[in-house]
Amino acid sequence: MNQKNYHAIDLIKYICAILVIMVHTAPLLPNYETANWYLMTILGRFVVPFFFISTGYFTCQNAQRYGDKYFRRYIIALIKSYLIWSIIYLPCGIHYIATEFDIPYYLYPIALIFALIYVGTYFHLWYIPALILALLLVQWFMKHFRKRYLLTLSFLCFLIGAMETYYGYIHIPFIRNLIDHYIRLFFTTRNGLFFGFFYVAWGYFIAQKDTWLKHVRHHRMLMILFFGLMILEATFIHNSDNLDSNILLMAAPFTICLFLYAKDLDIQWNLPYHKLREYSSLYYFTHAYFLILIPYILQIFHYEMWFEAHGLIRFILVLFMTHCVSFLLIYIRKRNKERKAKIASDHLL
Repeated sequence: MNQKNYHAIDLIKYICAILVIMVHTAPLLPNYETANWYLMTILGRFVVPFFFISTGYFTCQNAQRYGDKYFRRYIIALIKSYLIWSIIYLPCGIHYIATEFDIPYYLYPIALIFALIYVGTYFHLWYIPALILALLLVQWFMKHFRKRYLLTLSFLCFLIGAMETYYGYIHIPFIRNLIDHYIRLFFTTRNGLFFGFFYVAWGYFIAQKDTWLKHVRHHRMLMILFFGLMILEATFIHNSDNLDSNILLMAAPFTICLFLYAKDLDIQWNLPYHKLREYSSLYYFTHAYFLILIPYILQIFHYEMWFEAHGLIRFILVLFMTHCVSFLLIYIRKRNKERKAKIASDHLL
């Protein structure tokens, strides 16, 4: 019996990593502002949720197979990875604090510590602490409560998070004041409690092969339906007085159906799927540096306006440099593994 592959998930995650770069470089600006907004609001809103669901699914599978020791090792590995990337992006974080916040220098360490706990030392690193919190919450709830309670609670948290998107349609002063106070303190609802919790819970739910899921069929048709509803939702909130559009309600069923479809899709294309998995992770974590580095390099040659005024050029340059650095890191990692394997074999002789 052939072992089930998850090639479609690896491929979609790689495409999602490219979409992250696309969202952060705004390739359709400045000529197509409305189209770029739709690009960011629609295509950019299922990417990270897909990562959350995928991680929840495989973490649950491996925890069931190898026990709690695996879960603890995985959380520790995430923390180590987070600390490494936080150190790498520390100069970017200091620069961001200096340019965006009017605070004295002696408060920088406090700001950086707060950022490290909550959103990371740079804007895209929020994903790891959000993932860690979501995994811890889901793992704990799965041991103490029934699955339906977990899904219900995580969905309620998700609805609270969506208030940031639907802020312009909330006319109850008490609720608006609560949201205002929260945003002033925590900046966004895009975190592990109000965003990642729901999607990671669904990853666990799918991994446990609940009988209820057998009644959810025609995943491809449902994907098309919910994608159309995402477009309608984006149109509904366009030009509204929203704080941000990080959370689209229709992105949830679309992403869930996309994962269910990809999970059971058996593709046998001749692609290096294990490398796509590595590239998707490295694309996400390395690309942000080039959003800063490339303009500085171009400024030396007085071509910085190319990067600032042409979104498509910006996207291509960032993607190209991100791929080159990711390729180099994968090559170094491979060479280190080969060297360690050779040393180990030499000691056996």
